[in-house]
Amino acid sequence: MEVKININPDSWIGSEIAKYLIELQTDKKDKKQIVGSYSGTFNKQLVSGKVTGNIAPYLPRKISNYTPISPREHPRLIFRQNQLPELREKAKTPTGKAILAQLENSLQQKIYYEAFVPKGGYHAAGHCFLSLLNDDPQAAETGWQIVEKSLNNPGPRLLEHAPIVAGVALAYDLCYKAWDEQRVQKITDWLAQQTKILIAGTRGKGWNPTAWSNWNGRARGAGGLAALTILSKPEQFFSQPTDVRRLLKISERNIQRYLDTAVGDRSFGAQGVST
Repeated sequence: MEVKININPDSWIGSEIAKYLIELQTDKKDKKQIVGSYSGTFNKQLVSGKVTGNIAPYLPRKISNYTPISPREHPRLIFRQNQLPELREKAKTPTGKAILAQLENSLQQKIYYEAFVPKGGYHAAGHCFLSLLNDDPQAAETGWQIVEKSLNNPGPRLLEHAPIVAGVALAYDLCYKAWDEQRVQKITDWLAQQTKILIAGTRGKGWNPTAWSNWNGRARGAGGLAALTILSKPEQFFSQPTDVRRLLKISERNIQRYLDTAVGDRSFGAQGVST
């Protein structure tokens, strides 16, 4: 295989293109291993070496009492549709009433569409949650109006844009059945395009591509959340071919690296704001 990698080790250092030719084959003695070699150029220098690896079958663990998500099943991110009756009952308890009172109080606060952490999408998600919980169409309409304003106020950098995408993804998941098909299709395509941007990185100044960067945590976390909520949607919902499952997998790998390198086993991020 021929591989080209855009390597940007630091936000203030120009990127380099690494090109490698990798040749692999099954080990003749052990069919569970692969062996081979690589050669190419990096930083204008010739590089080469050996490649080894293990061949392991893909055996996902079965989860007891798990029902796969259907293409149009929503909500799916925080809780699933079959859990809604139980949530409605919990909302009637003293604890549930206190939580909802705090939510409603938060939704009365000013919405900052342009900030270090834009809050429009999260406000919309709050209204959409109330719409779902109380079967309230007006709350869903309020959520939609806030979503539209959020779409019209994109973040200047990925650091600010990621919370917008995450919030809109949550609102979409909760208001999916309350919004009409035209709105759903519009947000599906928007989330797909924003996921591609967040996965690719480099938008605006200051992008830090290192695995432990809070930029990586924010961007790839929001991209993964968006990908989860538009997974298995009809092809006609997208303005261009989009492999959502692939985007989801890339985001998953980045978040795993972020957790391994930035958080580690002490649960404290190396850089301030995380996912």
